[in-house]
Amino acid sequence: MTEEKKKIPPVADRLLYYVQKEEQWPLFADQHAESHTFVGGQAVPISKANRLLTKLLYKHEGKAPTNDGLIGARRVLDMLAHESGEVRELHTRAAFHEGAVFYELAPGRVVRVDEKGWKMDPDPPVYFRAVKNLKPLPDPVEGGKLEDITTWVNLKSPKDKRLFLTHITLTALAHVQRYILQATGVMGSGKSTASRVVKRLLDPTANEAVTIDKRDFLQKAAHCYVLVLDNQNYFPEWFQDTLCRLVTGESDSKRVLYTDEDDLIWSMMRAVVLNGINPPTDRSDVQDRTLPIELDRLPKEGRLPEDDFWMQFYLKQPELLGAIFTALSGALRERHNISLDEKPRLADWGLYAAALYKDQGWGVDQFVEDWETVEKNQQQGTLDGSIVAQVIISYMKTHDRVEQPAAKLHATLEDHAEDDFDLSRDKTWPKTGRTLWKRIREVTTLLEAHGIHAHRSTNNEIGRPIILDTDFDGDPDDGNKQTKSTDDNCTTDDNTDDNLSTSPGDTAHSQAETDDNVPGGRYSGTTLASVPSDPNEEIGDTSREQGQGESKPDLSSSSSDDSARPVSWDLDPGESATVEQLRRIRKLVHEGMSEKLAREEVLGKGVKKAFFEDGEKL
Repeated sequence: MTEEKKKIPPVADRLLYYVQKEEQWPLFADQHAESHTFVGGQAVPISKANRLLTKLLYKHEGKAPTNDGLIGARRVLDMLAHESGEVRELHTRAAFHEGAVFYELAPGRVVRVDEKGWKMDPDPPVYFRAVKNLKPLPDPVEGGKLEDITTWVNLKSPKDKRLFLTHITLTALAHVQRYILQATGVMGSGKSTASRVVKRLLDPTANEAVTIDKRDFLQKAAHCYVLVLDNQNYFPEWFQDTLCRLVTGESDSKRVLYTDEDDLIWSMMRAVVLNGINPPTDRSDVQDRTLPIELDRLPKEGRLPEDDFWMQFYLKQPELLGAIFTALSGALRERHNISLDEKPRLADWGLYAAALYKDQGWGVDQFVEDWETVEKNQQQGTLDGSIVAQVIISYMKTHDRVEQPAAKLHATLEDHAEDDFDLSRDKTWPKTGRTLWKRIREVTTLLEAHGIHAHRSTNNEIGRPIILDTDFDGDPDDGNKQTKSTDDNCTTDDNTDDNLSTSPGDTAHSQAETDDNVPGGRYSGTTLASVPSDPNEEIGDTSREQGQGESKPDLSSSSSDDSARPVSWDLDPGESATVEQLRRIRKLVHEGMSEKLAREEVLGKGVKKAFFEDGEKL
């Protein structure tokens, strides 16, 4: 009788045995609940562990595993990873932990940068993803200078050099929202080369520039740390939204292939570098996240062959990396001593930038001055691309305050811009009043920089009119002040609160002047809000003909006894009120009394309301 043949365990069971025997495969889940193991200094997803498992079986048995064996082993390892209860946050290229920056040069080679300096860390407390696209960086060395980086880029001004070096140094701060580095310049100024210098210096990858693809763009962004967009002159709308989210933190998911409910989740903030002859977008939210620098055209005698240029760069790269990490250490150290009265949009980046300026000897005041120039460039970029902002700024040069429904304001602006702007040919100009406020909201920051405050009225009875309020005295560049007129629906008193309390009925009557659809024409008279706060300021005749757009003050009336001169009042036309009485009413309102009680206190009770049309009593 022959001895029974000994049973051999399945491939999957043998693989699991070898994994446990090796004791070098810790199992855990990342922050997105995807199972991983840690091999060779990097975290490898269990779903992509076929190569590791094949290598393991071949090492012990000299055989290739079957496909079913690989699938079975992965499923058990996935279960064990989640059962372990261990969760580790994974990073790509850079991480910030307990006040220190950890920068991965290659799998198993990580630099630690803190306030004391930088050094290689053989056992960092953070974990990095295994990304095939990433190429290794050389070990940094001491002795380099941060300014040496500018010799590889033909920057136009000292300001551009300081901001360029600041952006490169702070790129390693993975936890901070960083500005988009936007390099512009004429043809032959080395824009693409400047982007490649940043990319190859800090994050070399197999494909350097990323193409814009709605389906796969986020996957491309997830497989690098510095995202380069080369030679861009136009961005589609969806991509501008995505670009803004990449700066402030983008999260999205995609269904895993051949599954119904499994999601592949991306969550990232990226350092973005783009270049083009002109900015690829003028949208305000993108401009607000952009750090523009300008390059000069390279002289013919200064041009180098590509091979020579990059050979010299790679020879210098270890020193340049060391200089960046030294400067970053100084910024981390000085960050605790920095405060700014006015911070940039990305406030954390601004504080680190000011700290770097201080550490490099440039000074915090120099950063404030440089950033003021940046903000002016951002605003100018938005202004150049916004016909709505241009028309409003032009219109408000001759008006202090405008309060009109959207439809009427749209028509008013079109009438004003008829001679100076070709609105009929501009595709960005809103075609109706319904979309006007949306376009205004996109440029509110820009308008405020020009002294114009745009907001909506709280009155809902006629559709919340748009209010443009300004003390803009003209173009600061031409040195001329323009005479401003008061819109027929506005007040001339800068101290008047937009929400000055009036009774609901009174508000409806005063606002009804701006509604094109109100039956029965327009009303006339002086309202409480139009009473001047200056005792020497006159109140003219504000009566208007039906349908007339501009107010017509009576310049011929005498102002010798201004306080005693009677003034008609459209709310209580049964009496005449002097300017002094109106001022007393206004004072009581500002002290907290309702307008109704204030009128009764000064003018008496029982006055029947009536209105005037074309100067006659109804």
